[in-house]
Amino acid sequence: MPRTRRIRPIDLAADHATLMAIEALPGYTPFNPAVSTARLIELRDAAVAARQEEIRTQNSLRAKRALAKDAEAAFHSAVISAKTQVIAQFGDDSDVVAAMGMKRRSERRVAARTPKLPGGADS
Repeated sequence: MPRTRRIRPIDLAADHATLMAIEALPGYTPFNPAVSTARLIELRDAAVAARQEEIRTQNSLRAKRALAKDAEAAFHSAVISAKTQVIAQFGDDSDVVAAMGMKRRSERRVAARTPKLPGGADS
């Protein structure tokens, strides 16, 4: 029976306590073999193993994400350095700079100056 939400940790702890109490019962012999002591122990062990595997997978994913992040940062830093080298070698107004997708110096817009009003703004 698939669930949409996880069992709360407090409920799982209560389930473990219930299993321990069932194990201590001397005459527990259920009619339904799916809830026998041996079956409950198997299910508990499977749940614990699955949770441990989930934690190992999460740790592995975290480590792989860190590797990818570091590799991407190293690549990005190298590309920025390469752009700087291209500008240093060919000049900031060359066709090579434009071919790399950067703006040439002559294509940059110069900020328009606003003329000062006679008398100044502070009078």
